[in-house]
Amino acid sequence: ETLSWDDSDGSKEDVARRVSELLCEKAEMLKEYLGVYIDAEGRLLGVPNMLAGYTPEIGKLPEFVLALAENVDWSTERACFQTLARVLGHFYAVDCSYDEINASADEGAQITPADEETETQRVIRLVVFPAMKRNLLPPRDYATDGTVIQIACLEQLYKVFERC
Repeated sequence: ETLSWDDSDGSKEDVARRVSELLCEKAEMLKEYLGVYIDAEGRLLGVPNMLAGYTPEIGKLPEFVLALAENVDWSTERACFQTLARVLGHFYAVDCSYDEINASADEGAQITPADEETETQRVIRLVVFPAMKRNLLPPRDYATDGTVIQIACLEQLYKVFERC
């Protein structure tokens, strides 16, 4: 969910103050359960290391802080953890659109040819995919409900290429 601000929300300073107050109130729980560290003044001091070798895009940090206050359902424990997981997931999601932003921000940066691997693609190849291979254990019904589909079978591919 994309967050936006308009005049009906109050001034940006008022929104920042409300966000800061709410996160200060929830700081102990965020620290204990998620490893999100917020100090007494409402400043974000640390986020969890969800995947060794991967750091989320710093440009997503302001939206993450706002989403902690605006998109988390603090009313019940179950809803709270579900919405917190979504907010963290959105923050940690790999986003290739930042490759272009980072490249244009670097002085003297060369535009990389389409066949050249970007930093994000390298992280996906060397960090994210191996972690998924080691740790992803989807429920068995994902194989039958269409959530996960088989696109190739290595053994069958070997048989096809043996004939060539």
